[in-house]
Amino acid sequence: MAAAQAKSPLSQPSAMGCGCGLLGTTAVGCLFFGVFLAAGCAMGYFMVIGPWLKMQEAANWKPTPCVIDECELGVHQGEDSDTYSIDVAYSYEFNGQEFTAERYSFFDMNSNSKSWRKEVVDELKPGTNAVCFVNPDDPTEAVIHRGWTPDWPWSFFPIPFFLVGSIGVLGVAYNFVTGGSLISSTIPRDGILNRLTMPTGGDMESAQEGEARTFSSGQISSWSESDYDDDDVEEARGPVTLESESAPLAAAIFLLIFGLIWNSIVSVFVAQQIPEWMQFKFGFMDLFLTPFILVGIGTILGALHQLLASFNPVPILTLSRQWIPLGSDAKLSWQFRGSPRSIRTLKITLEG
Repeated sequence: MAAAQAKSPLSQPSAMGCGCGLLGTTAVGCLFFGVFLAAGCAMGYFMVIGPWLKMQEAANWKPTPCVIDECELGVHQGEDSDTYSIDVAYSYEFNGQEFTAERYSFFDMNSNSKSWRKEVVDELKPGTNAVCFVNPDDPTEAVIHRGWTPDWPWSFFPIPFFLVGSIGVLGVAYNFVTGGSLISSTIPRDGILNRLTMPTGGDMESAQEGEARTFSSGQISSWSESDYDDDDVEEARGPVTLESESAPLAAAIFLLIFGLIWNSIVSVFVAQQIPEWMQFKFGFMDLFLTPFILVGIGTILGALHQLLASFNPVPILTLSRQWIPLGSDAKLSWQFRGSPRSIRTLKITLEG
C-alpha cells in the first residue's frame, strides 16, 4: 500500500507571490523615499556643502582693495511674495591687471529677508572703496563677504528631506531583509513541526493512528533551500521566557530628540511667515510648510504616547517548552514588571 502523503501548506506559487509582492513594495518604497533623499542631498550640497567649501578655500585668498561700481537691492517678484538679492559689481587690480566681479558672498541664495540686504546696499554705495578677497590661482574670482550671511538658517532646510529619505530607505531595506528571511524560513519551520508529529516507526496502523492524532503526516517536499539541519530540530530542554522586545522609553527619547531638531528647523521658516499670517495672507509657502508642521506635531504627540506607554506594566510569559508540536499542549505562566492594577482585561495570544 502506498503511504499517505500531504503537501506543505505553503506551495511554490504562494511563496513566489509573497516574494514578488515584497519586492514590489520595496521598490516603490525605495523610489518614494529616494526622491526625498536625493532632494536632500542635492539641496544640502548646493546650499550648505558647496558654499562652506568655498568659504574654506577663500580663507587663503588675498585681501585686495576694490571700488564699488554698482550696488542695488534686487527685487524678484513671485506669485505670493517677493524675494531679494544683493546685485553688486566692483572692480579691482591684481598683479597689474584690472578685473571686475559681481559676487557678494558664496551663500547668495535669494530670500524674503530684506532688512540686512538693505543695510549692505546702503553701505556699498557706488564709488565706495571696499575690500574684496581674490583667488590668487584665478584672479577673475573674487568675493566681498567670505563668511555666512544672516540667511544661514536656510542651511537647515535640506535636513528634513535628508532625514525622511534616509530613514525611509533604511526602514524599507530592513523590512525587505527581515521579510525575505521570514518567507524563506516559513517552509522549513512547517517542515519541522510536521517532522516532530510524524510517526517514527511501526506498521501502517501506527501510521494511521499518528495521522489521526495530527493534522497531517507523511512526506514533505519543498522547493526552497534551507539552512536548517538535523541538529536544528532538537528541542532545547526546559521552559522558555517570552519578554517584550519593545522599548517605549527609548522610542520616546528618540522621537523627542528628532522632534526638537525637526521643529527647531521648521520654526525658522514659520517665524518668517507669521507676519503674513497676522495679515491673513496665505500662499504657496504656507501650503508647502503644512506637511512639515504636521510631522513636527505628530512627532511630539508620538513621543508623549511612547512616554506614557513606558509606565504600562510589562508582561513576562514563561512557556514550559520551546516548541509545541501539533496536537500537543504546554503550560503558560505570566507575571508583570510594574503594577498591573490598571489592567481590566487581559488577552494572551501565542503565535508561532
